[in-house]
Amino acid sequence: MKGRQRLGNQLLHEYCEQKQLRVNKCGKLVVAQDQSQLASSDELLRRGLANGVPLRSISAKTFERALFSPTTSSLDPTEVMTVMITLADLKASFD
Repeated sequence: MKGRQRLGNQLLHEYCEQKQLRVNKCGKLVVAQDQSQLASSDELLRRGLANGVPLRSISAKTFERALFSPTTSSLDPTEVMTVMITLADLKASFD
């Protein structure tokens, strides 16, 4: 399931770039603040890597561990849907 979500995410981002819609490529940092959260962090890392998500494990003195996902981004769903509806309406008018 997650592998298909990753493909869908990739296709949506390609679509947005083709249509020149804003894509905020911000990445994501998931922080394990103490030892009790390491097992969850390990599982996230395992699942992400199994699904082809590029992840990096980071350690620092202020937290136990963090996972960084450089490909995480956000979109404006209203902007995306507005373009999709407009294009669908245009296509329908030619059918």
